[in-house]
Amino acid sequence: MTTVYFICFSAKQVITFTQELHNVHTKENSTMAAFECELSEPFFKVEWFKNGVSISTSEKYRTHSDRRIHFLSVLGIEMSDAAEYTCALVEDNSIQSTAKLIVEAPDPPCFVSELEPCAVRAGEPARFCGMITGTPKLEISWYKDDKKLSEIKISRFFKMVQFEDTYQLEIAEAYPEDEGLYTCVASNSAGKVSCSATLSLGVQCVIFFKKNVLITLKLKDKCFLLSLQVHLK
Repeated sequence: MTTVYFICFSAKQVITFTQELHNVHTKENSTMAAFECELSEPFFKVEWFKNGVSISTSEKYRTHSDRRIHFLSVLGIEMSDAAEYTCALVEDNSIQSTAKLIVEAPDPPCFVSELEPCAVRAGEPARFCGMITGTPKLEISWYKDDKKLSEIKISRFFKMVQFEDTYQLEIAEAYPEDEGLYTCVASNSAGKVSCSATLSLGVQCVIFFKKNVLITLKLKDKCFLLSLQVHLK
């Protein structure tokens, strides 16, 4: 009688990173920087390291896992946060992925395109436009004659608009009380900058259709009266 033996081998499950960590570039004083990686299998525990030292969830760091995907968020970015960050499998620390957090000094605000003087007729729209760069995010304020616009009046005629690096102040209808010096102030943690331009009302004509025609010309702060005799048939 022949005896047959069966030998069973249990192959160890091989875990790999299907998505590695990537270097992250950020600015000092930024709110957050985030790392993300993915394992080949779900529900495996990982551990995070900064320059080889274990880190865990705290006021500085947030860690989170969603099946195969693992996240690390570094909060309140400082220059000292620049380092190598590693995500390693708890069961086998040799299975790991590493990337750098690169922290750059912030850029102070800078007017690439400055405000220009604006002259319109009464009742017409007016607009001031400037292009401003800087990181982190800029805080923009508008002033008229050194008074913050929101403190002067809140009106449907005034609208503040932003599109990427372009900031605008739009006045739907300009009247004599709107004439003055308008200033845009941009600030962030790296600095503060401002630019000013004037709004003035140009030529304004008022005509009374009678035998005598009175034309009022207003140019900036000067007023000229012209009286014309018209012969009507």
